[in-house]
Amino acid sequence: MKNKETLLAFIFGLFTIVTWFFPSDTDIKVKIAVLIITVLSIGLIYLKEKLSFFFRQYWQEILSFLLVTMFGILFYSAYHQLLLPASILLLTSISISLLITFKYGQVHVFKFKSLVKQIQFNEPWNLNHWGSVCASIQENQMIFKGTTAPKGTDGSHINLLNLLEIGNTYEIVCNAKSSSGTTGLFQLWCHDNTGEKIYGSNAATPYNTPSTKGDVIKLLFRADYNSNIRIHLQYTPGQGQIIVSDVRVYKLGN
Repeated sequence: MKNKETLLAFIFGLFTIVTWFFPSDTDIKVKIAVLIITVLSIGLIYLKEKLSFFFRQYWQEILSFLLVTMFGILFYSAYHQLLLPASILLLTSISISLLITFKYGQVHVFKFKSLVKQIQFNEPWNLNHWGSVCASIQENQMIFKGTTAPKGTDGSHINLLNLLEIGNTYEIVCNAKSSSGTTGLFQLWCHDNTGEKIYGSNAATPYNTPSTKGDVIKLLFRADYNSNIRIHLQYTPGQGQIIVSDVRVYKLGN
């Protein structure tokens, strides 16, 4: 990661050097503007971990915006009559890059999925399995709130035995939303270590703060070793609360 960050900083620095020497008639104000953007960008690259949550979460998007801004300022100064076709070319290049990234970054596409089970919260969930008091059940929803947990994180889980077919892939889905100002984090985590001697399937989403409007959280789980699954709803404490609902298991197939 550090090597990539250094490469990014080098690109921004090289961009600035080029601006100062080419084109030769570039206005000094443009050069200073590009220099300021470069300093801010390099500062963000190396200091983002010391900044607020917003900058740590969206630093890639911010850097992309700053890089496009630098390009626009420089191009308009030197070739303002070609700004429109250059903008079209830039947007086309960005779109192609995104599409390629989406194509090779996407998970396998299945032809169909069928609902195996919709899990209610009146079923035997193991609340606060690591000793906190963060999780509670209200109106068929699981509520996570609290700023501390003995192990730094906690959650609840349920064991579903003999539900899956060995060799098949399943999609585990739930809805999660946060109250305004929430800093707590949520993770959907599944594995098959429910007591069978042979186990090893494991999948988890990254910890994240759901939006206030609600997000669909999903992961793929392949039953390679046994027919059981343990579904974890995990929570890292923070301000506000996270509400989880509508946990479902789908079977995927081609």
